[in-house]
This record gives sequence, C-alpha cells and structure tokens, in this order.
Amino acid sequence: MWERKVEARRRIQRPARMDAEALAGQVDLLVCEILATGHDVRRATRLLDVLYNLNLWRDDPMLRKRIVNGMSHLAVMTGMDTRSPIAPLVAQKLWELCWHLAGPHLVRMDREDERHVIRCVAALGSLASLTCSGHAKRALKATLDQAENLFQVGLWYRRGRITKSVLEQYRKARETCDAKWPYGPQALRASLRRLLRFTQQSNAPRRVRREIQQAINQHA
Repeated sequence: MWERKVEARRRIQRPARMDAEALAGQVDLLVCEILATGHDVRRATRLLDVLYNLNLWRDDPMLRKRIVNGMSHLAVMTGMDTRSPIAPLVAQKLWELCWHLAGPHLVRMDREDERHVIRCVAALGSLASLTCSGHAKRALKATLDQAENLFQVGLWYRRGRITKSVLEQYRKARETCDAKWPYGPQALRASLRRLLRFTQQSNAPRRVRREIQQAINQHA
C-alpha cells in the first residue's frame, strides 16, 4: 500500500518538473523577444509582465533562477544602449521579482529566497555600472530606486549578505563613472544617504550604518 502511494506521488510530481523545464526553455525566447522590441515600450512591458507572471504562477526555484539570468542579460544589453527606454523597465521588474518579500511578519525568507534577492541585486548592479559609463540619467535613477528597495528588504529580514551585496554594486558603479558626468557620482551619493536614513528609521545594526558611511566617504 505504501509503495503504491509513493509511486502515485512520483507520477504526479514528474509532469510538474517536466513542465518547469519546458517553461524554462521559453524564458530564453521571451528574453530574445524583449530585446527584439527595440524601443517599443508597450510590447516590452507586456513581455516583461509575462516573465513576472510566469515566475509568480509556477514558483519553481529552477525556473526562477532562469528568469533572473534572463533579466541579467536584459540588464546588460539594455544598459549598453544609452537611449534605451527598456532599461528602466528591467530595473523595475527586478524589484517586482522580489516584492513578495514584504517583511518577516508577513512572509518568511529562506536561504533560496536570499540567494534570489542577491541575484536580482547583481543584475541591477550590472545595469547601474553600464548606465553610469553610458551617462544614461533616466535609467540610472530607476536602477538606484530599485536598489534602495532591495536594500530595505535586506534590512527587514536582517540579512547582511543582501545589504552588503547592494553596497558592493554602488562601489562597482562608482568605478565606471567619470568626471565628465557629475550626475552619476552625485546620484550614487544621494542614494547612499537615503540608505543611511533607512537604517536610522529601522533601527538597523550599527555595522550596517558604518558600512554605508564608508561607502559615502569613498564616493566623495
């Protein structure tokens, strides 16, 4: 009897895994379609929403990782296009992939969730660095807005790996800025100061505040 139950469970689970693998293959096609939209914001928005809803519907770790990898590629490709109207949409969607983590009093975060957030942070970091080097003001602003949101997630859950990862992306982005574009360093410093205010409002550990202050000093 017990063996029959185990076998029945395997039959139920196997198609779900196969479906996830098949859907993961479709992620690549969606990413390519988004890149092929050029500057068609309406179509790109719809396709990004498909990626988001695919992640929300299936809630599969392998599929989620594949989607973030695709978003990372989008971050690089749209970040290199200084006139791309799609780059801010990519930054927004990277945050939306994490916004279900609304606080420990509502949703628990496990190790896979933490890794997922850090992957999204890294993708945002690529976008921040490229928009700094390309002097893309609108895209950089959108990227920093979402980096601040992900930093707050790290604060809510007391996850030092997340907050450190966000600050590391600021450092990398600063390295790509040059003196010919003062907006970049100024925007990074202003965003770091907002992060410092977040720590004061949330009673974050002193260690986190020191790390932010060090980052602000490095950006001076």
